[in-house]
This record gives sequence, structure tokens and C-alpha cells, in this order.
Amino acid sequence: MADLKQTLIPYDGRRPFVFVSYSHEDTVVYEVIKLLQDSKYRVWFDSGIHTGESWTDEIVRKLDTCSAFVVFLSPNSIESPFVQSEVATAFKNKSKRRSLKIIPIWITPTVDMGKTLTYYLSAFQIAFENNTKYLTAEELFAELDPAIPDSISDKIHYNEDRTILNDTEDNINDLFVNSPIVEVADGACKGRKLLKQVHISDSVVRLGNETFRGCGALGEITIPASVTRIGDSCFRDCTSLKKLEIKGNVEIGERAFENCAELVDIKLPDTLAEIYNGVFNSCKKLERIKLPKNLIAIGDNAFSSCYELKYIELPESVTRIDDQVFAGCSSLANIIIPENVSRIGKSVFKDCIALKTIRIPESVRKMDSGCFRGCTALEKIEVASFNRSFKSENGVMFNKNKSILICYPANLISKKPEEYWIPDSVCTIEDWAFADAKQLKKVLIPPSVERIGEGAFFRCENLEEVRIPYSVDTIQDTAFRGCANLKRVFIYSETFKDLGWGIFYGCNDVTVYTNSKQVQDYCNKLKIKHERLPDTWVDPIKPEELDKKEEAE
Repeated sequence: MADLKQTLIPYDGRRPFVFVSYSHEDTVVYEVIKLLQDSKYRVWFDSGIHTGESWTDEIVRKLDTCSAFVVFLSPNSIESPFVQSEVATAFKNKSKRRSLKIIPIWITPTVDMGKTLTYYLSAFQIAFENNTKYLTAEELFAELDPAIPDSISDKIHYNEDRTILNDTEDNINDLFVNSPIVEVADGACKGRKLLKQVHISDSVVRLGNETFRGCGALGEITIPASVTRIGDSCFRDCTSLKKLEIKGNVEIGERAFENCAELVDIKLPDTLAEIYNGVFNSCKKLERIKLPKNLIAIGDNAFSSCYELKYIELPESVTRIDDQVFAGCSSLANIIIPENVSRIGKSVFKDCIALKTIRIPESVRKMDSGCFRGCTALEKIEVASFNRSFKSENGVMFNKNKSILICYPANLISKKPEEYWIPDSVCTIEDWAFADAKQLKKVLIPPSVERIGEGAFFRCENLEEVRIPYSVDTIQDTAFRGCANLKRVFIYSETFKDLGWGIFYGCNDVTVYTNSKQVQDYCNKLKIKHERLPDTWVDPIKPEELDKKEEAE
């Protein structure tokens, strides 16, 4: 054992280190020190005092500068006045420096520590408190390894002046990002699956891209006010992260907290002006969130697939809601769009299956297609009467002059929910306009219509017959896809600018009646049954149907 002691070199530098207090008679301690050093911990013990130095002054200096203090408890160390003095000094330093970690650990069966050590150590968790045997070096190391902060090891790699944390070892458990560090580099802790705690000091101004991505054991994080940038995907896939607090005026990068599936407690600073793309995408357990009062824009997919999100209050400052922001929020039953919003992006509320009603305020000037696709419970859409771009009529949404039918709610409250007469002012049936309107059996398309958009009648499962008038020259992709009960489609147009992909995909028993060679070739290619138009059906709108419509109006 003497040979081992001679080979051990105490740490002598300015970086964080652990001070070891022990009795020289407990030789197992040297084996533990060897294991700690082999695991890249910086360890100081008293054989590091050079000849001619004051023993007392050197001990005090090391106790004043250490970041962790480990005392090995045994009958030998309990009786040592030097160990008692070291414990007392460490206890005093703890009152000055809360970050100092004191770790008592038994190496022998537990005995009475005496009044002095009991007084100083009673507040700290003592490993193997009820120990009944002598412990091996390997057993002691196994207990110490997770207890000693990783900042005391060379598991962390910095740039030359230690202002940038560049990398960490795979087996890191906790991380103290302290001064003089100002930046944690891109991917520095990516995929560190054992990392449970991260403490970021107010010296740090930037967290890089993917810095903590995939740290699956990380439970909570506080970002101090000093941080001005949280990089793209910084905490993405931290699947155990439950609590997040961001304190300062910070820019949060795209997908920063995406797929933090356990995240339920979020505190954002009121200074935050924009939530970028996908920041909280797939935070599946998030039920509520208070958004910053100065928020202006919400980026693409910011809250998409937050399945448990039941309520969210958008502040009056919001002017833009981008594509698919709330797509897949299947529990979202109520949302109020603020009066300052001017743009609502594509598929914003796609598959919000609990949403029943929504009001479009006067301020909205632009709405992209498919906003309410998959909103199977949607009963009506209200549009503010003074809105200059849009209007609603009997719960159905149009552009202002009714030339575009934007959305027919899938669960529209109507006197005749099984049929709908499209107004003869409509020239375009917008993408996904009738999608998922499962109660609809019959729809009348007037000869004013020129374009049937992508997925316009997607999954209208009870639709039985459709007549497409001469005026239509464009039928886009998947227009009637999933209309499982569609039996007959009468197409009166002869030529088309566009016949999209998969128009009748999933219409397993449909027959297309047409005289158009273009449509016949399309059907032949896709093996869709088709016949020529009956000679007796010349006009897609029968006179008696027009009479019915006039009576209804």
C-alpha cells in the first residue's frame, strides 16, 4: 500500500477539486483516491504539502478553495484531531459558500462519531449510515462517484481560457456551468443519458445548438437572466424534463424543447417577443401555459402535437400565428384569437378534434388553407362583421365576396346537415374545405365553380354522388380521397388544366361517368371504373333541383 501512496499525485491547480479528509491508518482510502483519479476526478489529499510549507496554512488554503469535501469516517478518523479540525473548517466554509458540497462516508461499521463530528455532520446525508461491514474501495467509489459534482472532474472540456465549455464525457451525472464560462458550445452535452442536473450561473450568455439534446434523465432546468440565446434544438428530446424556467430577455431557437414529453411546468419571460418554429412541439403532457404578455408571433408547429393542451390564452399583442401552430392539439376545446392577429397560417388547427366553435376577428387579413382540417367536432365558424377579407354564412366561412368557399365545418349545425348547396357565387372550393364532413351525403356544385382544391372533400365518408359541372377545369390532389360510400361521379367538363394525384383514392366502389378522353385515360391508368355520360343527363344541375334551391332560399 505504501507503493500505491507514493504513486498518487494530489491535484495542484486552479480548477475545481475535491479535498479528501482521512486517517493515514485507513489505507483503503488510497485505493479509493486511485479509482477517483482514474475516473478523471481532481483530488487533493495531504501528502501534497511540499517540504518547508506550513502544514496548517496549506490545509486551510485548500479547504478555502475546494469545491467538494469528502471525509472518510472510521474509528481512526473520528479520533484524529486533524480530521476534526478539517471537518469544522469545511462546515464553516459551507456557511459562506453554499455551493461547497460536504460528503461524509463510512468505510467501517458505523460507530458513535462523538459530539464534535455529530454536531458538524448531522445535517448531511451520511452514506452507509447503518453500515455493518468494512467496505471495499470499489464499494466506496460506487457511492462517491454520483455524489461528487462532475465539475470536479476532467469529464468537462473547455477552450484554452475556460470561457467556452466545449464537450463532456458520456458518463457525466451533473454539471455546474460557472464563471468564467460564457458559452456552452453546440452539442457539448448532446446525448448524455446519465446527466440529471444542470446548474447554469449568471456568467453564461449563450447555450448552443443541440447542447443538451437527448439528455433523457434531466428533470428540470432554470435559465438565468444572463442568457440571451438558447440554440436550436438545445433541449430537444429531453424526455424526462418536467420543469422549465427562463428568466431573461432571451431568443429561443427553433425546436429548443421539442419532444420534452414530460414537460408540464413552463415559465417564460414577458419580454419574449416570438416563439420560433417547433419550440414546444410534441410536449405531450403540457396542459396549460401562460404566454408572455409582449408576444408578437408564434412560429410553425410551436405547440403542435401537445395532446393534453386544454387551454391557452393568446395575449393581445399577438399579430401572427404561423403554420400548424396547434395542429394535433386534440384536447384543445377553446381558444380566442386576439383582435390584433392579421395572419393565420396553414393547418393551424388541424386535427383539433375537441374544438367546436371559433371566431375570426376583424383584424385577420390572411388565412392559409386547411386551417380546420380534421376538426371533426367543429360546429360553426364566426367571422367579425367588419372583417374586410372574410365572412361567414350559416357557420360556413368564405372570402368577403363569397367567390371562395374556405371551410364547411365538419360537424356543421344545420337544418339539413346531410346536404349542402354551394352558393353560385363560388368559383373556388378551397383546399380541405369539406374535409371530414361525415354527415354530408349530398353536395350541389354550381356551374360557377372552376377549381376544386386539394383534399376538398377528403373523408366525406357518407357522400354518395357528386356532379362536377362544365365550368370546373381543375381538380387537385386527393380531392375525394377517403369518400368510402361515393358511388357515382358525373364529370361534365371535357378538358382540364389539372387532374391531381389520388383524386378518388379510397373510393372503392366509385364509377366515373364522363365523355372526356382526358378523364377516361386518367381512370384507365388508375383502374377506376368509368362509363360515358348518360345521354339524358346533359346539365349537371337538373331544373327541378334549381327549383328546390330557389324554394329553400
